[in-house]
Amino acid sequence: MASYPVDLPKKVCNCGRFQALRFPCAYVIVTCAYVQIVYTLYINDVYKLEHMANVWRPEFPLVLDESMWSPMSSALFKLAPNMNLSHVPRGRPTSIWIGTNMVVWERDKQ
Repeated sequence: MASYPVDLPKKVCNCGRFQALRFPCAYVIVTCAYVQIVYTLYINDVYKLEHMANVWRPEFPLVLDESMWSPMSSALFKLAPNMNLSHVPRGRPTSIWIGTNMVVWERDKQ
C-alpha cells in the first residue's frame, strides 16, 4: 500500500485528492484518527447543506404580482404528435435471426 505524507495545518496530502476535491481523502481521515481530530473539520463549506441551500436562493425570485405573469402564446407553443413515430406496421412482425453452425435443422422425412 502506498503512503502519502499529510500536512493537516496546510490542508495538503501528497495524493492530491485532498487539494483537488477540497474533501478529506482516506489518508487525511486516517491521519485525523491517529491524532484524534474530527476529520469533518476539513470538509469544505461547498459540501455542507447550508451552503448548498444558499446556492440557488438569489437566482429564482418570486413573482407575486399576477399581472406580471404572461401565459404562453398558443402560436408560439403547439404540441402535436409525430405520426411517423407512432406508426405500427400491419401483419406479422419480422424477426431477425442469425443462425450459427451449432444449429441443426430437422427435415421432414416424407
